[in-house]
Amino acid sequence: MLTLLDSLRNYDLIGVLARTIFALICVTPIGLERTGKDRPAGFRTHVLVILGALVASMTGHYIFLGMGLPADVTRLPAQVVAGLGFLGAGTIILTKRNGVKGLTTAAGLWTTGVVGLAVGAGFYEGAVLCSILVFITEKYAGRLKKNVARNTGVRIRITYEDPMVLDAAFKLCSKIGHKVSKMKVEKLEDGLYQATVSVYLHLSMTKEEFETDIKAIEGVKEAYCLEGTGRTEK
Repeated sequence: MLTLLDSLRNYDLIGVLARTIFALICVTPIGLERTGKDRPAGFRTHVLVILGALVASMTGHYIFLGMGLPADVTRLPAQVVAGLGFLGAGTIILTKRNGVKGLTTAAGLWTTGVVGLAVGAGFYEGAVLCSILVFITEKYAGRLKKNVARNTGVRIRITYEDPMVLDAAFKLCSKIGHKVSKMKVEKLEDGLYQATVSVYLHLSMTKEEFETDIKAIEGVKEAYCLEGTGRTEK
């Protein structure tokens, strides 16, 4: 805990103002990031959530510390955490393709409420750190996920004569860390076989390198990756 902030942890006017300012500082980048992506819960929603959670947290402490009543200071915050689940559910959308959108916004909204509770309790360090991590996650983790999903899948077409060649290809994939997800084998008229294999490549390998490794297997007549798939050379 930073001793520099100890004077702002009291529940006097300065402490309340400090908590409000901290809450708005924490929520602004998160809310603006969601608004920039045109999500159902944008800046205004996030501000209202964190302010509501902030006041709920401070109210619990005020009843116990300010009024001296025998109260559980965690009761109001606990209800806020439960209620945020219902609010977040309103941002989740089921698409026509049975996909789900809005989970990240819902999770961010819930976490924003928890940040408000932390600020209300005077735990500024945890609130600021959590806000930074939420912003980074919402801003950049989606790009990383899309990049990985886009770059790892590849389909390769292998022409060979000996059926054992395909077994050797599978062993190569297993050794390097590739995962075979789908395979289709056809027998050609000239006695050759042709296999179309869907593979999730290890992140350290491009499709060109993978294609070269498959061609190097003894017995492979031809091998090439199909267009539009896989991670290419930079």
